[in-house]
Amino acid sequence: MLFIHLLDTAANSGVASFLDATGTPVPSSQIQDNFAGSLLNSNPLVAAGTGNTFLTQRSFTTTATTYVYTFTQAQLNILSAYFLNGSDIAFGFDPDCHFWNNGVSFSFTTCPTTPTPEPATLALLGSGLAGLYYRRRRQKQKAATLNI
Repeated sequence: MLFIHLLDTAANSGVASFLDATGTPVPSSQIQDNFAGSLLNSNPLVAAGTGNTFLTQRSFTTTATTYVYTFTQAQLNILSAYFLNGSDIAFGFDPDCHFWNNGVSFSFTTCPTTPTPEPATLALLGSGLAGLYYRRRRQKQKAATLNI
């Protein structure tokens, strides 16, 4: 089970991690989210008072899988608020399987938004089109007077 949380700050600067199980891989009889409930308070990666938003949990098989998660609009609003709160965020990943975790990686991709034209740009475009219209109109009037 992979648990993913969005945190409004990290306890330590840079990237930090901790191991919650070592030794011979054995199946776990209890799957727990180390970023939730009472486990959150004892988690060395999370400072007291850290904003914590649960994003998702997902179960996987032993076959390698590429998993893509897309934020909901409500989660994007929370992400924006976290950035405004302190200009940094953190993600809490808890691959709680108690087998060897070799290959869990993370990448964050943003999609470009369509730029909104500024009012000045629209005014400039409009005045340019109006100028072309009046120039064409003048040329037609000039041609009409010559044909008389």
